[in-house]
Amino acid sequence: MWWSQVRTLIEITTKPSDGMAMNKAVLQLCMYMNQVLTNQLDRRFTFGILICGEQLSLWFCDKSGLIGTLDPIHIHKVDSDRFTTAPSFS
Repeated sequence: MWWSQVRTLIEITTKPSDGMAMNKAVLQLCMYMNQVLTNQLDRRFTFGILICGEQLSLWFCDKSGLIGTLDPIHIHKVDSDRFTTAPSFS
């Protein structure tokens, strides 16, 4: 992968969104976000989107740390107006 050309990271897993699968997916997304910040020296932050089963979580990472949604969003129970904001990150 060419880390120098990545804009927004999206990690998608088809596994059920239980606690262990979600934690592993978040860890994987964090490693990808770290690679982007390491390889793009002029980049100050990056966004990440994680879809694990039917759960969606949004993440923001900069050089000082990581912040994300506390409770994942269930993609089948959310109204369409709020869900259309997720793809607008890119």
